[in-house]
Amino acid sequence: MSLINKMLRDIDQRTAGSLESPAIAQAQHPVEEPPPRRTLLFAVAGIAVVLVLGAAGWGAWRLKPSKLMSEAAFQQAAEAQKQKSPQPPPPAVPATAVAPAPASPPAPPQPAAEAAPPAAAGSTTPASRPESARSENAPKVRALPRTVAAKPAPDPAKIAAQQADKQFAHAVRLLGDGRVSEAEAALGAAIQADPTHVAARQAYAALLLEQGRTDAAKGVLYDALKRDPSQPMFALALARIDAQQRNFAAALDVMDQAGPAAAMPDFQALRGAVYQRMGRHAEAVEAYRNALATDSQPAQAWVSFAISLEALGRRAEAAQAYRRGMAGGALPREVRDYAEARLRAVD
Repeated sequence: MSLINKMLRDIDQRTAGSLESPAIAQAQHPVEEPPPRRTLLFAVAGIAVVLVLGAAGWGAWRLKPSKLMSEAAFQQAAEAQKQKSPQPPPPAVPATAVAPAPASPPAPPQPAAEAAPPAAAGSTTPASRPESARSENAPKVRALPRTVAAKPAPDPAKIAAQQADKQFAHAVRLLGDGRVSEAEAALGAAIQADPTHVAARQAYAALLLEQGRTDAAKGVLYDALKRDPSQPMFALALARIDAQQRNFAAALDVMDQAGPAAAMPDFQALRGAVYQRMGRHAEAVEAYRNALATDSQPAQAWVSFAISLEALGRRAEAAQAYRRGMAGGALPREVRDYAEARLRAVD
């Protein structure tokens, strides 16, 4: 069962108890029959009578004066009448009968700390000094000049790398569209902008090799190694081209100059193949043994190892190497046929 069908079935099981068809719902919860028409008419008439009586009572209550409002109106009218009637003037009181007002007690003397010292004539205190005078006499703070940080100078190497990246990306798009000649020009522009651009130089050499322009590809690789001898991929590619052209001495020379990268399994496998082609089987066996110390080499390397072992007369080791090659993985048909024939011969 697919995952989608399983999910749909789970959903159906979860919703089966909560969803009911209209027929089932009506059978479990029957709807009550509506009341007869006569009963409905009596009910409507009773509701109308109640509404009429309620409206009449509400109007009568609204027309009846409120007791509280009436008493308040009477009090307000009585007070207004009193204010309109003239009031007799109060009797005059003789002047001698007026008792002198008692003198207010003297204020207690304030402490000297609280009393403010009298200001001398013609002198102004700091509190009474005008604001303009204080601002004029205050020391002026000279504003420091604002320093503007100078922009760092652009890095030419960074600009060149950016231009090379742009040209390389453009070349990749052109290759995807099948515009090979334009892609080649873009890769050349990328290398010219930044000669150390590894991806652009590698793609350029591969494009030249695909077109059969081997010498041009070798020139690109030589120039890369001249600028940066620590690039193992360029050294390995150049050594393989020399080995294919049967220029074995040049291939060995390139690998010897690769430095620590020459100990890598791919370099050792290529070195073993070059030594084997040169008839130097003892050195080929040592190089193949170093390459096969890891499982990174294809099964065909075991067959090549067995060939050099057989050439040295080490038949038992050669038979074991042939078996490892045939059991290690897919071999080209002609290589498998050769390995089977040699295994029967040395076993």
